[in-house]
Amino acid sequence: MTSRKLAKIYHSCMILPYFLSWIVFSYVVFAFLGMENGFINNSILIPLGFDEISFYTEPKYWPIILFIVNTIKHAAYGSILYLSAIVGLDPEYFELARIYGANKWQQITRITIPLISNVIIILIVLNLGNILTADFGLFYNIPLRSNYLRETTQIIDIYIYEVFQNGAAELGKSTAAGLFKSVFGMIMVLSTNYVVRKIDPEKALF
Repeated sequence: MTSRKLAKIYHSCMILPYFLSWIVFSYVVFAFLGMENGFINNSILIPLGFDEISFYTEPKYWPIILFIVNTIKHAAYGSILYLSAIVGLDPEYFELARIYGANKWQQITRITIPLISNVIIILIVLNLGNILTADFGLFYNIPLRSNYLRETTQIIDIYIYEVFQNGAAELGKSTAAGLFKSVFGMIMVLSTNYVVRKIDPEKALF
């Protein structure tokens, strides 16, 4: 963050995955996980003497795969607010900490986190409102809509989409599922904000 040139390079490399579509990501993931020409099977498992893994028919691997792929795509973009909050901190705090012998970990836990705690709490409260909302593109495109992975990759958003496609006769089910998601999210936001207000009223969202 102190070097402008390096910061631009870091930011560009970190933000780039966010602007790639899930369709592009699905081909990249397939290049790694494919059975015949996948990098993991052909370049890692087989040379080491292990059996090939059919990732697109084995549901047990997909919670980890989806977590890693989602982190690669969204982690950098999601950290922008935190980065902005950290850059806005007064450097004198850290200079004094270094003078008194504080190491990096102590600076993080004693200075950085307490000073940006308001931002952390606000984002947690807002994100809990979307606790039942998953990334449709992630769960729909990355597993290539494999029926073998349905039990692991089926989410409310895909259910609403599939039910809606069945026609007007099923419209009530998709509407009910969407309403349930919204009401539950609102309850989570209100409940979390209430708890925060009880602990520290100044850090509550409202």
